[in-house]
Amino acid sequence: MARVLVIGSAHLDVIGEYQDIRYVDRKGKVTYSIGGTAYNIAVDLAQHRVRCFLFTYLKKNSILSRIIWNKLALRGVKRRYVRSVTTICGDAADPLPLAESGFVAHRDSGLRCDRTCLGRAVIGGRRRGSGPCSAIRHNPIQPAGVGSVGGSLYRRSAAPSLIVVHSLVHAIAALEAAAELGRPVTILSAPNAGIYGGPGWFKALIDAARTAVPTADAVFMLHCGDDAGAAQSALRAGIETVIFTGRADVAERLASIAYAKGGRLLTTRPEASFDLGRWFFADAETLRRHCAARLA
Repeated sequence: MARVLVIGSAHLDVIGEYQDIRYVDRKGKVTYSIGGTAYNIAVDLAQHRVRCFLFTYLKKNSILSRIIWNKLALRGVKRRYVRSVTTICGDAADPLPLAESGFVAHRDSGLRCDRTCLGRAVIGGRRRGSGPCSAIRHNPIQPAGVGSVGGSLYRRSAAPSLIVVHSLVHAIAALEAAAELGRPVTILSAPNAGIYGGPGWFKALIDAARTAVPTADAVFMLHCGDDAGAAQSALRAGIETVIFTGRADVAERLASIAYAKGGRLLTTRPEASFDLGRWFFADAETLRRHCAARLA
């Protein structure tokens, strides 16, 4: 009997469906299933009685990994080459953590808007562009992490990484590394930086960093905590993504400002494990090298 090895991702698909678009918190239905291109191909081959092996990475000690592991056996896919690990890539001194996430999408009145999200199921959100997503432009509030990281159980090469910066030197180093590698990057401010540093400072940092590295594909996010004044100032200053964690009714009003300005409002701070504060006083080359290792 022929044997086939399929290499690629296996992850949890999460689909949220809702009808009422009047509220940020919406009643709906969430369904889960195992997916991933490689998983689907392997299962299809196994159902046709092909001796099929799947090579993929699953996060160690994860309930999602256990679900996928059991489902592979149920579908007749051989698990000899499924690796259970906690880190992937990077060097021994600074390994990169293996992400745990699923493919997340939502349906607004039957229209599907595909998203990727770090390890959480989200109903709601908005995306610019044509097609089905344009039908839900009314809501500029987006859950944290949406559209910023890959949706498989291991990091995809094309997915932007989150890097927390504390200064202009940090931001330039991150953009230089991203430009050299041709990778997208998301620059996230320190917690509450919009309060103690101010939107003006962060906007100046954005402008200076983009002037220094104009070829970098980067998105900047400013965290303003629960300070509505700081969040409003940031939106009016033209900062593209602002994080506000205060009251929902205030977030709705800020969302209207974000929509008018063509920006985004997040109501939860994205999880970011790579913080350049670890090398706060390092020279520019050291910072660039660490960022390149993260983005590679």
